[in-house]
Amino acid sequence: MFGKYLNSIPAFFAVSLLLASNAAAHIESVESKTGQPAKIGTNYTIEFTTGGFSQPWNDYSVILGWSAHPFPDPTSIGTIISGSFDLPSIGESVTLDGTFDHVVFIDPKFFTATSPTPYLLVAAITSITGADNSVSVRFLNTTITVEP
Repeated sequence: MFGKYLNSIPAFFAVSLLLASNAAAHIESVESKTGQPAKIGTNYTIEFTTGGFSQPWNDYSVILGWSAHPFPDPTSIGTIISGSFDLPSIGESVTLDGTFDHVVFIDPKFFTATSPTPYLLVAAITSITGADNSVSVRFLNTTITVEP
């Protein structure tokens, strides 16, 4: 009777390892690396957090946009487009659980705050997921205060 269960335990672990090896991760959040305000005219580091997913998942690019308060719809890229970057070129298209950083320039041409001002940073992430290679765009956001 116990032999049946003992035989199924190794099979369970083998299947679990197989599923884990085929699992992927995707970008789950974006936030300030330090939690400190950004200063106009300087570089500012943001951090992306990735997490596991049970299906194949490839994130391909990130477009960064900003909006001043009052914040619009969080699925809008914003009124200031501060750039984009290609995830495969930096080795982050198929990620594992963890984080990676990206530096953005707080350009004085776009950021004209004369006092500390909250901005919504929006990351639009293009992805292909699942066995059918479904294409999607996800919007993640965080609030970052910009100072003169």
